[in-house]
Amino acid sequence: MITRVVHGWNVGGLVTYLMGPGRAQEHVDPRVIATWDGREAVWQPEPESGPAALIRALNAPALAAGLPSRSIEGKRGYVWHCSARVAAGDRVLSDGEWAEIARELLDGSGVAARGDAGGPRWAAVRHADDHIHIAVVLVRQDDCRRFWPSWDYPRLRATANRIEKRLGLTITAAADGTAAKAPGRGETEKALRQGREPARVELARAVRKAAVASTGVEEFVGALEAAGYVVALRRAPSGDPLGFTVGRRGDVTA
Repeated sequence: MITRVVHGWNVGGLVTYLMGPGRAQEHVDPRVIATWDGREAVWQPEPESGPAALIRALNAPALAAGLPSRSIEGKRGYVWHCSARVAAGDRVLSDGEWAEIARELLDGSGVAARGDAGGPRWAAVRHADDHIHIAVVLVRQDDCRRFWPSWDYPRLRATANRIEKRLGLTITAAADGTAAKAPGRGETEKALRQGREPARVELARAVRKAAVASTGVEEFVGALEAAGYVVALRRAPSGDPLGFTVGRRGDVTA
């Protein structure tokens, strides 16, 4: 299970997007599957007003605290947005299973503890088979104070690993900093437009293949160049190789 967290300022804009059709009509049957108060049915979008009631409820503690809804340069936003996605080969989970996953991720990461009636308000939204989104306003309900969870990223990853094992899902890398970085959204969308896999994935495979077949630096570089890739070595003042960069020939960003 891949988890990703970003911070923002406008929970209304986030929830409106999550509950809407998406940029390319990719959101299918968007619905609220879990909330801070357990009243998912109450917070489903209305035909006329959409998720307006849910947005007002989520934002109430932030308004009481006098927090802005626009970003402040150099400051981290108080809206915690987590996406959780299972691997392509994993089974389709039910709404109930995803709801429990959302609660477990929030509790395990230290963002919203189970049984804490004064904790932050949050909602989990599902609009696809393989992933959910969790929107949290990092303001406590009991005293309207903004807070920052400690070590939420590694704790989130550790919790995801426990969930994977319990539900028999694909096991992903632990939060020890050694996992390969997954392609970002821009990389994935570019690959779809080109009709090929993301460059990061292809290059990692090519590097592994060249490394296995080579006995030295020059042979390694030669193997990559022979396969059509561009390689640049980084050397120390002594001339010893320190590292390298590799890319597809002619493949550039905007």
